[in-house]
Amino acid sequence: MPVLDSVFSLTPSANTTFTLLAYLIPVLGILIATNIMIIRSKAIKGLYPILVGYLIVGLVFGACLIPQLYFSKIIVGEGFVEAYVSGIIPLHRKVFREHIENAYVCDVDTCLGGFSYRTWGTSIGNFAVGYFKLPNGKEAYVASIDSHGENIIVELKDGTYLVLKPSNFKEFLKVFSK
Repeated sequence: MPVLDSVFSLTPSANTTFTLLAYLIPVLGILIATNIMIIRSKAIKGLYPILVGYLIVGLVFGACLIPQLYFSKIIVGEGFVEAYVSGIIPLHRKVFREHIENAYVCDVDTCLGGFSYRTWGTSIGNFAVGYFKLPNGKEAYVASIDSHGENIIVELKDGTYLVLKPSNFKEFLKVFSK
């Protein structure tokens, strides 16, 4: 009988959602208010196309960011683990058991020294998905709701890392360790 894959979501915390809304709501409010003022005033009509452009860019940015925040998942199957981040340009990393050198649970800031910078992906507060450079120059693929706290760190034979922490971390550890 085939073993079914276990799927774990990366649901951001209420704090991450609040941070996102704290940035988006004022920006959209300012853009809408400014557009209304421009429509009513003939003196600054030349700015209208620029502000509409900003509004479109903001909407596209939101369309790219929201799927990464709310539809990302980690899949553990028979002999593999896969992190999948949805979006316009989806990110995914599938690793087979034979490519894993070592795996352990540890605080990211203590064991890896944190992250130097993001090379591709999204990070808001402690929520992070994508590729990050470590202080030692190596690369880590991160799919974590708490990227600076306790995560499962997977060292791969090619010298890179996976840093994983889905919403249901305890259940994930049970399934991952099998």
